[in-house]
Amino acid sequence: MKSRMVFSVVLALAAAFFFLKTGANEIDFEIKPVKDKPGNSIMAKNIKPNKQRQNGETESNESDGTNGTNELTTKAIKERINYLSLSKRSVYECEEEINHLPDPDYWFYRYKTHDPAVSEEYQDNTGFGNGAYVRHSSPSKGHKAGYIVKDLISNREQLFMPAYTWMKWYILPKIRIDTNMFYYYDTTSVCRIDIFDFAENLVKSEIIKVHDFFNSNSEGYHGEYISQFNNIFLQKVMPFSLDSLAAINPEYKSFSDKNCRVDISVFWYGECEMWLDNIIVENEVAYDFFGDNPDKTRYHSYQKWLDWGIPLISRQGNILSIYEDGLEICNLPFLEKLDYELNRRSEKNIVLEPAISSLILYAHLKEYKNQFISLLQLKKLFSKKTDIKNLAFDKYSFNGL
Repeated sequence: MKSRMVFSVVLALAAAFFFLKTGANEIDFEIKPVKDKPGNSIMAKNIKPNKQRQNGETESNESDGTNGTNELTTKAIKERINYLSLSKRSVYECEEEINHLPDPDYWFYRYKTHDPAVSEEYQDNTGFGNGAYVRHSSPSKGHKAGYIVKDLISNREQLFMPAYTWMKWYILPKIRIDTNMFYYYDTTSVCRIDIFDFAENLVKSEIIKVHDFFNSNSEGYHGEYISQFNNIFLQKVMPFSLDSLAAINPEYKSFSDKNCRVDISVFWYGECEMWLDNIIVENEVAYDFFGDNPDKTRYHSYQKWLDWGIPLISRQGNILSIYEDGLEICNLPFLEKLDYELNRRSEKNIVLEPAISSLILYAHLKEYKNQFISLLQLKKLFSKKTDIKNLAFDKYSFNGL
């Protein structure tokens, strides 16, 4: 009892601080507390697999009869879908102007430094660019070798190191070059991806050469943007990766430490024309879940999980939503895809309800030109790309877990 009282006091103080920090006028939606009265409770339940199927998968034959008898609705936590929620993906745009971003509301997913001597803001109206703004570097325009982009604004997302620490992480820069430069064995250096750790030490560099753009599937290169480059000698895609997050945070510094100097910079050698759109950073679960891995084995396995998992949940009588806990903005691509799959496979009778870790969200964003994210903005970020209507901030203490 005493520990519960202490927890309640701490939670109340944290909530008060959070409210004062964001401002009352910025909250336009209600966060309802969980109640323990029969008839209106919301109980969370983990649907555990306990029946073996012929194909090696398992399914649940557990019903929500207990909840239904007591007229309770249920929030489901499906173990395998919950595992997929580990998918973390950050898309760092290289445009300088906020109004040139694909979505200006995500202004923090970009860089602070864009050297005009090295590149220019450019609208790529080719069939490859489809009107998107990118950074363009060209010797014919007098651009000099140097960093096209550096100094990430939101550079602490990969410092949060719970279960993700020892996962492999992939760095996928979206680049295209002039086809007139392309030759199968051309060793001309196009650019270099430099990865810096918390203390600004260079931990990894990858040089991209002209011959790396060769696509064995299309038998050449035709000017398209690519983000995974081919080793012509091994005849396979060799994505840039880090073995774990310990590479950029070897001393396990806090993700709230504003002295963080983690960066993923792109250096242009000035030898050929180049266009740079964005850089995706994602962990190995996301790499498979989104189909970026050329080896589709896990991708197809994950699709099977959704094939039988979502219909299974939709057959449970009183299930109201699928609940995912402790999510961040870099989980948004996962939420967008899962929301789509829920709508498609359950005929919209089950909704997705994420619990957002607001403190982690704030910590990831350094004070940049006095820009902050309010609760209202968080709601917008998590709902504009999905049908999500209900958000829980931080953790709800559900019964039944």
